[in-house]
Parts: sequence; structure tokens; C-alpha cells
Amino acid sequence: MAIEINKGAASSAPTNNDSNHRFNLRWASHLRWAAVSGQVIVIALCNLFFRIHLDLTGLLPVLAAETIFNIAVWHRLHRHAPVTQRWVVGSLIFDTFAISTLLFYTGGARNPFSILYLLHVVLPALTLPRKQAIFLASFALLCEAFLFSVYIPLPALEIRLFAVAGFGSAVFVSAITLFYFVQKVTHEHAILQKSLQTAQAQAVLDEHIAALATLAAGAAHELSTPLSTIAIVTGEIQHRIVQEEPTSPLLEDIALIRSEVNRCRTVLQRMHPTHGMQGIDPHERVTLTELIDHCLREFSHANRVHVEHQNPHATLVVPRLAMAQALRAIVHNGLMASSPEQHVKISTEISENMIYVHIHDQGHGMPDHIAKRATEPFFTTKDPGEGTGLGLFLARAIIARLGGQITIHSQESVGTTVTVMIPMEKN
Repeated sequence: MAIEINKGAASSAPTNNDSNHRFNLRWASHLRWAAVSGQVIVIALCNLFFRIHLDLTGLLPVLAAETIFNIAVWHRLHRHAPVTQRWVVGSLIFDTFAISTLLFYTGGARNPFSILYLLHVVLPALTLPRKQAIFLASFALLCEAFLFSVYIPLPALEIRLFAVAGFGSAVFVSAITLFYFVQKVTHEHAILQKSLQTAQAQAVLDEHIAALATLAAGAAHELSTPLSTIAIVTGEIQHRIVQEEPTSPLLEDIALIRSEVNRCRTVLQRMHPTHGMQGIDPHERVTLTELIDHCLREFSHANRVHVEHQNPHATLVVPRLAMAQALRAIVHNGLMASSPEQHVKISTEISENMIYVHIHDQGHGMPDHIAKRATEPFFTTKDPGEGTGLGLFLARAIIARLGGQITIHSQESVGTTVTVMIPMEKN
């Protein structure tokens, strides 16, 4: 079973006004190109195939104006200039005026393509707030009403065959355009919802991390005093034994105690608020070999860990301590899950600008429902007192902030492989 735990650096959802207006203006521009292409085709067919002579002196300037306006819109979009709601409203007003002018020269409201006004009612309703949508819909309906009485007649519309064919073509074009635009809006909405869900999940993760940081800071403060006391007392005991019995075997035990106290102090310094203010920074360039060595440095049973590098000199730009801590938590879980005579294997590989670190243990594996919860905070399968359920959770958080992710592949009675994916340094 393979479970993707987290994808880092989730892109931000396009929820700001500029992004929404840019999206609406972009698709209005797409539709305008389609409209201009369709208008050119219809005019060409009428003049060349159906022998319907249209007033090109009035139609061609409108087509030219549409083309120039759309080029200006594309230029603004591609140079990433700010896009306000006025641009969207102005764009739709221009389109309504353009179609009204074309209909004026081709029979007015009697032209079957006047049904395209339906688009100029629906599109504002889909893209604009209520007041602006009502204004544009009213403007479109007024233009159509005006064309019932003021227009240049088109004799071909008196022929029933042309009228029916034109009406059918207009309905077909309107239906296709509406379907296309609504589908695009629905697709973009789905992407927005997915981005929003990712952002919400990240917010929950950040809340957990903030709560843990507060807890860790309090623990560091409370533990610093007793550790200092232990260090002072063991120092005095060591000094007295050296004076009274320099060869006493107790000296080795006391040295071990002092070493472990210093180790605890180092851990508490990492938990101190002034250290945590820097988050997972500063980043530094480190090779895979250096990173794995730093990860294994604090293990007393490092000989149980076998390392295989595809490219030991591959370089990452990561916070060394935080990244080593994340890998250390995964390796520690593997060692705990395996029996003392079994080994944990670390293998690395590079593919498509990503570095993969596979950590495989020979434990009992996990069923699906356990593996799915493996990175939840405070979730653990260890016996009481042996684990806090925070190792994989913190590892996931650290790696996600670096733009990486974790996957877990576990099979009962076989073992578990945790894969860490990290982006390589961008040279």
C-alpha cells in the first residue's frame, strides 16, 4: 500500500480580486477571438457563397476595432499589469456595442444572430457582481430593443430558407459558446476549491505546529533548571571521586551521565523560542552524504543502519538541523519497528530534479488504516511511554515546507518503506 502523505509548497489559491478579474478578462478575450473568427466566416460565406451582399464599409471597421481591442487586452494580460473590474465591465460593454453595430448593418433584430444577445445577458451574470450584471444585461436588452426599429434592412432575410438557416446557426453558436464557457468556469472553480482545501489543510497543520512550539518552549524552560542541577551535582561527585579513588569504575558512569545531560541541553536549545523564531532557516548547501551522516550521528546503534547512495555528492539547499531531525525521526521509527538483529536500509536516488531518500525497515509492517494515520499528531502504535506520536508528524511538516513530500509503502509481515522526496538545488 502506498500513501502520499503531503505535497509541499502548495500553490496559493487565486482568491484575490486581481486574479478573479484576470481570469474573467482572459476568457472574455478567448470568446472575442472566437466571435471575430465566426463573424469573418459568416461574412465571407454570405458574400461569396450565398451571394448576399453585405455592407462591408460598415462591417469591416467593426471587425478591425474588435481585433485591435483584443490585442490591447492580451498585451495587458501578458505583461501582468493590474486588472480591475472596470476592465471586465468595459470589455463586455464593448462586445455588446460591437454585436449591436454588426446587427445594425445586417437587418437589426430580425437577423437570426440577434439571439447572441443571450450571451451578453448570461456572461455578466456568471462573471460579475449583481449590480454590474444587471447593468450589462439591461444594456444588451436595450440595444436589442433599439434594433427593432432602427437598422439597415437586409433583403435576404425576407427569404424563409435563409431566415431558418440563420436562426439554426445562431442557436448552434450560442449553445456551443455557453457550453464552452460554463465548462471552463466549472473547471476553474474545481481547481479553486482544491487549492482552498489544500490551504485549509496547511492552516490546520500550522496550528498544530504552533501548539507544539508553545508546548516545546514551555518544556525547555521547565527542564533547563533540573538539568543544570544534575550537571552541577554530577560534576561535584566526579571531582570528589577523582580525588579519593581515581581508578573507580564509577567515573565512566558519571561521564556518561554528563554526556547525556549535555545532549539534553542541546535538544532543549533547539526547542527554545529564540531558536524557533528562525523556523526551519537558515538554509545551507549540504551533500547527501553529509546530511545522512548528520542524521545518524546521535544514534547509539548506527551500525544497524546501512546506507547506499546513487550519487553521494548530490547537493541540496536545506536547513541541515531540521532536515536531519526529520530523517532521524523516520530512521528511529524503523529501528524501533525492527528487531535488534535486523537492519534499516537507507538508499538515495535522483530523478527529474528530485532527490529520493528511501528508508526501509524489516519490521512487522502496518495495515492500511494504520498507515493512513501515521503522520497524524500524537498518533502512535508504540507502547505507552515509548513514543509520543510526533516524529512522523514533524518530519512531514518540515519536508512539506521545503517543497517535498513523504510517501509510505507498508506491507504486513514484510516491513515499511518511507520515501522522502526533496527538490534538488536549482543552479
